[in-house]
Amino acid sequence: MDLAITLSLFSGTMWGLNMVIARWSLAKTGAASDVGALVSIAGATLVAAVFALISGADTAGITAANIARFAIVGAIAPGAAQVVFMASIRTIGSARAGVLIGTAPMFAVVLAILFLDEGWRAPIIIGTVATVAGGILLSWEKGSPVAESLRRLGVAYAALTAIAFGVRDVIARHYTSGVDLDVAWAAVIVLGAGSVALLIITLFRTRALVSEIRTTLPSMAWSGLVVGCALPALLESLSRGEVGTVAPINNGAQVITVVVLSAIFFGKRERTYRVVVALMLIVAGGTLIGLTQ
Repeated sequence: MDLAITLSLFSGTMWGLNMVIARWSLAKTGAASDVGALVSIAGATLVAAVFALISGADTAGITAANIARFAIVGAIAPGAAQVVFMASIRTIGSARAGVLIGTAPMFAVVLAILFLDEGWRAPIIIGTVATVAGGILLSWEKGSPVAESLRRLGVAYAALTAIAFGVRDVIARHYTSGVDLDVAWAAVIVLGAGSVALLIITLFRTRALVSEIRTTLPSMAWSGLVVGCALPALLESLSRGEVGTVAPINNGAQVITVVVLSAIFFGKRERTYRVVVALMLIVAGGTLIGLTQ
């Protein structure tokens, strides 16, 4: 369980760093959210594949059934969910989006309790409620630097992303604990399926895909590198620990990272008192859950 928590913390830190990189890249290039998501996840697929090959991960579990299972995970998140993820960052900023997406444990824990028979332990429930309370605090924020209608839209994007991430965590936990597929290859399949889903989504919008990718690639490639490290670590942690433990800790680390880095690089707009209080609630929730294991 200790390794699961360590991997979860590492993965969450990488996810938080990815949000900051994504905001910087989207602002710099003006790229559409779907193209930014496609470049990021396609790059992450290459990183994960290189790691799987270098590490000598066992290929015995790469069967049609296992590919189908993990392709479902990838199509949900980081597939379709990555578009609204990027849109939420563009609309309300990386810190607010990161904190709101940090409500994903609520969905993950509830689904895990309902479908994976994970226990209703009081500390996990209390920690998850604290995490969710931080997200709700931001959803009621007034005086946002963006227009009210855009703020509501950004909150909706972040909420949809949180739901998708919660579903991803539960499905991934179910599959990683019940199949013999090496986690490194599972990550490649998840990311590859996400890339295919994003390619299809993007082609519905534009026929100038090559030129848009060329513009976005130099900066968004850093996002791909970070995600290529984050997802394998997350899947490995889910294979070793319960969703009720891994998901809140992962999201807590993500929120701390994105809020701190956003405050450093993007200024006072990203460090309002509501952001700080929401951060404290989420950290408290993740810490409570971690101490019970």
